[in-house]
Amino acid sequence: MINDITASMTRVQYSFEPHTTYAAIVGSAAVPSGITNSLVDVVANKSIGQLTSVPGPSGQVKFGGTPVGGLLGWVPMTGAQSLGVCIYSYNGQVSVGIATDAGLVPEPGMLAELIGEQFETFAGWND
Repeated sequence: MINDITASMTRVQYSFEPHTTYAAIVGSAAVPSGITNSLVDVVANKSIGQLTSVPGPSGQVKFGGTPVGGLLGWVPMTGAQSLGVCIYSYNGQVSVGIATDAGLVPEPGMLAELIGEQFETFAGWND
């Protein structure tokens, strides 16, 4: 299954779609904001949501001299996207930030629990 996912993501990564999408977004900076907003919505509405994995600092950092106990990331959402999941690592820990449309996922806490269970399963793969 992991090989299938890797093959699929590699195919998308090397297709023209991400490059075309990026060029459209960069090009939108040269047009009036109303057109830009419409263009961003068209691109964003091609999916129901976003998933991102963000590697954070591997060690503890300080903010104003005070050690930061944890960090949580959020996926920037636009258009009619109804689900955002951000997996963020910091200081040897992993956190999951979830943004949902209440009509689609009325209990985002349950989604977080299911993701947590999968992390526990993955952690056992190295044993």
